[in-house]
This record gives sequence, structure tokens and C-alpha cells, in this order.
Amino acid sequence: MITEVDRTAADRRGEPPGPGALWTLVEGGTVTTAVGPAGPIAGAELIDDGAHLRLTFWLASGCLPRRLPAELVDAVLRSPAARPGRTLQAAFPCGQYEVLAALRERLGHVHVRLARATCLLGGVIR
Repeated sequence: MITEVDRTAADRRGEPPGPGALWTLVEGGTVTTAVGPAGPIAGAELIDDGAHLRLTFWLASGCLPRRLPAELVDAVLRSPAARPGRTLQAAFPCGQYEVLAALRERLGHVHVRLARATCLLGGVIR
């Protein structure tokens, strides 16, 4: 499934998107990737090991569109495996507050810890 979303530099400042650069969320199997004009800019992989869901994010360095992390989280959590009550363990780069905020909105019983440059989050899908 491919979802196209119009996003520009204005989006980074919280303004409504206008004409300009386009990024696309490409959902395929366990991986969801955000692709901009110059190539991939972010991605997430959701693995179901039977006991837990494991979610891993990668994000390009630099300024990313503000809404991208939340839309990436939403796309991943549309997976049939991401049912309410399932335990989710996520790993993402420290300093990515938008990813943390998006996951906290969608999970209950959240706990977070740091492992060097990685943020580890656990919680239960609501």
C-alpha cells in the first residue's frame, strides 16, 4: 500500500502544507519507509516474535517534517499484529521527541530508558 502525503518546508514550521516537495509513505510487509524527492528519509520495521511486537525506527539526520513521525507510527500500528493489549517494544534515535510523543499517545503503561544513542520504549497498545 502506498500513501502519498504533500509535505513542504512550511510543514516543519507548523504551517499548513503547500505545493512543493512530496514525501510518500511506502508500506510493504514489515517495513514502512518515508521517501522524499532525494530518497528515503525515515523508516520503521515492525517484527512480531509471537510474545512481543518489536518496532525499530531510523530517521535521516537533519530537519524532518514535523508530522512525519506521527504518521509513520500510525502507518506501522495499522498492522493487523498491532492489536490493543499487545506489548510493544520500540527503539529509536535519542533526541527524536516526535517519535516518543507519537508512541506515548498510542500506548499505555509506557516506560522509557536510554541505551547510549538509542531510546528504548516499552508499552501496551491501546
